Amino acid sequence: MTPNPVISLPLAPLFLAEEVPHLLFYLGAVLVSLLGSLVLIWIIVAVRVLVSSRGMTTALNNFFAAIVNGNYGAAYGMLTPELQGELSAKDFKEFVKTQGLRQYKRLELPLVEVEAGRCPLDLTVELQTGQMIDLTLDLVRVEKTWLIDGLAMGKSAETSPKAS
Repeated sequence: MTPNPVISLPLAPLFLAEEVPHLLFYLGAVLVSLLGSLVLIWIIVAVRVLVSSRGMTTALNNFFAAIVNGNYGAAYGMLTPELQGELSAKDFKEFVKTQGLRQYKRLELPLVEVEAGRCPLDLTVELQTGQMIDLTLDLVRVEKTWLIDGLAMGKSAETSPKAS
């Protein structure tokens, strides 16, 4: 009697079938790790943006609230001394009136990018009339306070130091 030959062909699919769950487990672990890393990076970036722009929204709200209430002196006080040196209080008041900013209703604040305590902003301001106007502000952080260092109508990558 001759021994039965061992057929290796059926063993190969069995071997692969046994390995598939292990491969799927490792593939799943890799995908979860990648997703976790992306979420962690997103959280870090979000925290950096929030920390670097802390107080900016309050400063903008205070600036426009002063204008709406006709308190031009308080709004002018939120400009940097450098901008105040280039733009008189009278010219500032005229700029605000001419552009209709006293009719401020709300603004669309874009994602901010703060570099070395400076933040250029291209804002879309909605007036009470429903009109939308573009306004560019250049904010600077002086100690813990945000001040306006540039003010111009329209959108641009860089703000003008004077109101235009």
